[in-house]
Amino acid sequence: MKKQLLLALCASALLMLSLVCSAQALVFHKSWVYGAFNNTTYAFTMFEETLTSGSICITSHLVLNETANPQATVQVNCSSQNQAFVFVYYQNGALGVAFQEGSTVSSLVTSTWLINETIELNFDGNYVTIINNDVVLIGDFSYDGNITCVGVKGSSALQDYVATAGYLSIDSGGGFGDISGTMNEIIPLIIDLAVIGCVIGAVKKIGI
Repeated sequence: MKKQLLLALCASALLMLSLVCSAQALVFHKSWVYGAFNNTTYAFTMFEETLTSGSICITSHLVLNETANPQATVQVNCSSQNQAFVFVYYQNGALGVAFQEGSTVSSLVTSTWLINETIELNFDGNYVTIINNDVVLIGDFSYDGNITCVGVKGSSALQDYVATAGYLSIDSGGGFGDISGTMNEIIPLIIDLAVIGCVIGAVKKIGI
């Protein structure tokens, strides 16, 4: 009987630990179908909490209009609201990566993109590394603030459709800025488990 109680206690402790870990490694997923890129204004999606560390993966499954010289743009905003990382997908397979601060947009690097390939932003504190298909494009780039939201838009020289099919997806995992609400729920359970452990220890000592 005592062994069963100890096993139950251990299982409960592991469950509490997994809840704490999940609070620090939450996962976010968002997809935009191709029609979202046929607008010239951003459609933003906010994270529930500010991302302080972790990664954001951008994967394009878009089919861009071959006759309109289109650009599909993804913008990752920082908490300062004045800074953002901008990724521009061109129909000819070129990929532009830029950093925006206020109204100033500075090109960082030019690369290429293919359908189903992933661009990854790894960030920790105020530094980010950008990887495209396992190739490091930018290493330890300094920026001011954490990640708050992601937006998409499109533009076309011929004022025509930017994308004709497909979608673009965002996946992220990492530490969020404030997990106090989750911890406030978990701590009382941990205290309860500690009390149960003390009771089991006392029972074991007196041999009941």
